[in-house]
Amino acid sequence: MPNTSSVPEVAGVRLAYRRHPGLVGGESGGDWFDTGRLPGNRVVLVLGSVLGSGLPAPTIADQFRSAVRVLTQLDLSPAQVLHRLDVLAESLGEQYVTTCVYVTCDLADGTVVFANAGHLPPMLRTPYDPAYRLTLPTGAPLGLGGVEYEERSYTVAPGSLLALYTEGLIVRTARRDTEAAISELGRQLDKAGEVTDDVLDLTCGQISDVLLGQEEHSGDATLLLAKLGRLPEADAAAWTLTARPTAVAQARDLIRERLLTWGLAGLSDVIELLVSELVTNALRYGVAPFGLRMTRDSISVLIEVSDGNPTVPRLRAVTAFDDEGGRGLHLVDELAADWGVRGRPQGKTVWFTLGIPHEH
Repeated sequence: MPNTSSVPEVAGVRLAYRRHPGLVGGESGGDWFDTGRLPGNRVVLVLGSVLGSGLPAPTIADQFRSAVRVLTQLDLSPAQVLHRLDVLAESLGEQYVTTCVYVTCDLADGTVVFANAGHLPPMLRTPYDPAYRLTLPTGAPLGLGGVEYEERSYTVAPGSLLALYTEGLIVRTARRDTEAAISELGRQLDKAGEVTDDVLDLTCGQISDVLLGQEEHSGDATLLLAKLGRLPEADAAAWTLTARPTAVAQARDLIRERLLTWGLAGLSDVIELLVSELVTNALRYGVAPFGLRMTRDSISVLIEVSDGNPTVPRLRAVTAFDDEGGRGLHLVDELAADWGVRGRPQGKTVWFTLGIPHEH
């Protein structure tokens, strides 16, 4: 029977999951899946598969799942996560082959970033296009050591359906060949048409049943469907800033105007102050392009300042003898509800949130 229990719900993404366990010596196989929320209206999806001998595959799968949950809290890029999982896999020995695909989805602008460690390519069906295989750097399976994993970004329309799956699903289907089996998955996604939230789980089950048929197999077979949402356009705004000193005043004006539109002018003084500090730091220590983004939900406003320098700033001690440099992050740390920095190969983003006051 498929295992559909404990599928995590993540705001902005609807999920459906089928895992048909295979039996090897009385133990089920080693497919594993997890999801979580990241700062900045982003979510993470990860699917992996463990093959090998030694400890039962579910034991190894649990170690990877636990490691991913820790790494997710560090807000690393997908490639950085796979690098650290590669180190873990290497420590487990050569008797295991572990594949994994790690995905982050930005619900503000639809950017989806993939990194792949020897896993089969995800499939995507948008509201406008038939299902197709995403072109990703394949990457080596985890555990070889010293592998430089790459990332690939796509901008995905809201309502798109992303399919992640393990080799077991294709092996069971590949009574002809792997290419034909993956193509069959695409045809089933197209046949499903526009999938509403209330039938996503049913659709996942139907596609899984069609692909698997009645044939038994020793390994796990897993299908994950994710329907990707998007923040309402009125709740998000993004701008590219000039690389001139006037960018600080430009950023303040943009923030003030948007907060006024949202009816949140009372937050303007604090947010403008913190944005001024972060944009100044970006201009002083970063490189172009410089970006500013703000989004809101029911409880908070999120501000993000980005630049093209991947070096992550640190909160350092500031003495009375220091000049004004270095005080920006201290102001953010004191006045923001939460803040952080996330690095990526092409740069970094410094973000902070401020709570929206509610009248009682």
